[in-house]
Amino acid sequence: MNNYPTLFFGSHDMPRFINRLANNNPERAETLAALMLTAKGVPFIYYGEEIGMKNHVANSFNDIKDIQGITHYKLAINNGKSDVEALQIANEHNRDKSRSPMQWNSDTLSGFSSTTSWLGINPDYLTLNAEVQEKNIVSMLTKYRQLIALRNSEPVLQYGNYEKLSFSNDCISFIRIYNKERIKCFFNFSKNPIEIALDSKEKVLLGKTTIRPNNYLIVKFLP
Repeated sequence: MNNYPTLFFGSHDMPRFINRLANNNPERAETLAALMLTAKGVPFIYYGEEIGMKNHVANSFNDIKDIQGITHYKLAINNGKSDVEALQIANEHNRDKSRSPMQWNSDTLSGFSSTTSWLGINPDYLTLNAEVQEKNIVSMLTKYRQLIALRNSEPVLQYGNYEKLSFSNDCISFIRIYNKERIKCFFNFSKNPIEIALDSKEKVLLGKTTIRPNNYLIVKFLP
């Protein structure tokens, strides 16, 4: 596994990727996750991505813990900005947006703590949490589990090289090959559906052959 890249869309130093890359669209976020979990490399899932956690926004200067956000707030105030303007600028640079507590359930502090938390809880925790998604067969958490299970069950998705890799009309597609096994993946980030024609030796693993915008298709070549 020498020279394998690391694959990730989120970390503690950048905004939540559902905000940054998916325009708050859960389907697009899921498709990005599918891309990460089928591409060549070692995927890293930043906590909360598996349920679609969104950016935490500071409502006052006292809510900011990140030194980067604090510094930008103080610089803005020193430059004559109002508190509202300074807070907006601080939130643009504040890395706390991806560091709020994991949203486990709808209990006090979202099940993260029984006393207090260093950062505030995102107000959407009442409906966006792991416990709610555990009970939903089409939730983001369920989709992540399906993708991880698929990756773990198919060595070609773990070790395979690219046989073909292309990007055209906002659609990414590639074929991965390992020990004569091949899997082809399509990711439609365009505004239009894409029709994929399969033959008798191709089996759909996840998705549909009519790939709607912000959706994907994973196909296995049968022997």
